[in-house]
Amino acid sequence: MSILQFELWLDCPNNCKFCAIREFKSFKLDKKQLLQQAIDRLDTIDWNKFTEMTLIGGELITEDIVDDKKAKFLEFIEKIILLLKEDKLKKFYLVTALLNKNYILQDILELFRENKLMNRFSINTSWDYMYRFNEINKKIWNNNVSLAEAYNCEIHYETILTEALIKAVLRNEKEVIDKISNNNLDLIRPSGSYTHSNEHLEDFFIIRKDFFKFLDKLKTLNKRLYDNLFNLEKRASEIHTLPTGEVTNRINKLYIEEIHDKIALCGHDELYRECYSDSKECIICDILRYKEEFDNE
Repeated sequence: MSILQFELWLDCPNNCKFCAIREFKSFKLDKKQLLQQAIDRLDTIDWNKFTEMTLIGGELITEDIVDDKKAKFLEFIEKIILLLKEDKLKKFYLVTALLNKNYILQDILELFRENKLMNRFSINTSWDYMYRFNEINKKIWNNNVSLAEAYNCEIHYETILTEALIKAVLRNEKEVIDKISNNNLDLIRPSGSYTHSNEHLEDFFIIRKDFFKFLDKLKTLNKRLYDNLFNLEKRASEIHTLPTGEVTNRINKLYIEEIHDKIALCGHDELYRECYSDSKECIICDILRYKEEFDNE
C-alpha cells in the first residue's frame, strides 16, 4: 500500500486552539484555481506508484465552497471516480473536520453512491476530548457524521493523544473509553504550532509518566491501537502541497515525517521529541522500549 496525498489549501476557519494551521486563517487563496491545479496534476501522476489517495486542506468542507468553486470541487471528485473505475486507484480518502455546513458533502456522497464506489471511499475526520468542539460545531459534526453513515460511508477517526485524553482514559470516562476502544480510530501525536502558540495549552502535551500508565491500559483496552500507535504506515508517502508547489516525502518505516526534517540522534524525526511537556525524550523510542519489555515479560 502506497498513499498519495494532495493538500489543496492551508487555510481553515475552525480556529482550534491547538492547531498549527490556525495561523494560516488569514490566507486568501484562489480555491477555484487550486482545484484546477489539482485536476491537472492528476494527469501527471505515475499511478503505478500508488494504490490509494488522500485529499486534505486546511479544511476542505467550508461554507465558502459554493457556485463555481463547488462546481470545480465536484469536477475534481468526478476525476477521482474515473481513476477508481479505471482501477488506477484502489481507494480514496477525504479528510475533513466536518465542523461546517455545506451541501457539497451530500453531493460527494451521492456521486460515490451513484457510481457504486461507496466501498472504495472513506471520510477521515477528527474527534478530540478537548479544544476542538463547542456546543454549536459539535452539533454540526454529529449531523455530518450521521449523513455519512446514512450513505453507509466508511468513517475513520483520528484523535490527538493529549494529556487531557490520557487523564480521561485513566479515570475510565465512558465516552473516552468507548472512543479508544473503537477499531476505526487512530491516535496521532500532539504537535506544536509554527509560532508555538499552543506551547502552554493546558493538558495538551503529555506528561511522560502518565504516558506509560496509558500504555499499560491501552494494551488491554485496544490491542490493535496499541500495536499501531503513531504508526505512519497508513499515512501518505508522497505529499503534494498545491499552494506552495512543494512535493515532500515521508520515510514511514523510520518514523521520519518529511525527509528534510531534522532527525534526532535516535534516528527518528525530531518532532517526536516535542510530544512531552516535561521531557525531550523521543516518544517513539519510549514506545519501542516499552513494547520490547512487555513482549519479553
